[in-house]
Amino acid sequence: MTAGRAVGVPPPIANTKPKTSGRRRRGDSGDRWTLSNAIDDRLGWMPHPEYRVLRVLFRHADPTGKAWPGQTGIGRLCGLDRGHVSRLLDRLVRWGVVEVVRRGHKGSRKAAEYRIRPPSEWPTEKPPD
Repeated sequence: MTAGRAVGVPPPIANTKPKTSGRRRRGDSGDRWTLSNAIDDRLGWMPHPEYRVLRVLFRHADPTGKAWPGQTGIGRLCGLDRGHVSRLLDRLVRWGVVEVVRRGHKGSRKAAEYRIRPPSEWPTEKPPD
């Protein structure tokens, strides 16, 4: 026991958060949670490999939903080869979950830039391939 606290029990959290008007700022972490929950709740029909690629894009996305991880890096995080990642990204684009903002170029060593579309634009069931 240390200072009246049981071992393994975290100390109480003081409410030091400043009072706000209740409005969220653009890019606030609440927006990320909303998008993360929408991915989990609305895309249950999505096959696992596509879901994993989408989650990697989400992890690398800025507050506007843009992400630019390379296909090799996505593959390394998902345990897939670059060619498979390329096909999965094409499928996510075809389904309307992700859009390509800027195409990458192999010679320039710049990755493509993707944007996760708003959940209101996602299909509610798996589109035909």
